[in-house]
Amino acid sequence: MEVNGAAVKASRELKVGEVLEVRRGTHRETHAVLAFPKGRVGAKLVSDYVLDQTSVEEREKEAMAREMMRSGPVKSGRPTKKDRRDWEKLNR
Repeated sequence: MEVNGAAVKASRELKVGEVLEVRRGTHRETHAVLAFPKGRVGAKLVSDYVLDQTSVEEREKEAMAREMMRSGPVKSGRPTKKDRRDWEKLNR
């Protein structure tokens, strides 16, 4: 997790206007804090308080990774060396 480009702990309190970058699996999501709600809000109202700034390239990378996981044959057990290298190539 990074706030304004600096690594921080998850317990750090955010301020309005800060940019939050979160690593989720193989990709990164970037969000800007617009405001804070007075109390808890439903999922539909979160977009009023947070602006998603994730790049198009990052979203395409996520979609490609998801498609690779879905389209590949179902294997059980430990991944092969080729599988690991393919994942590393995708994550660069």
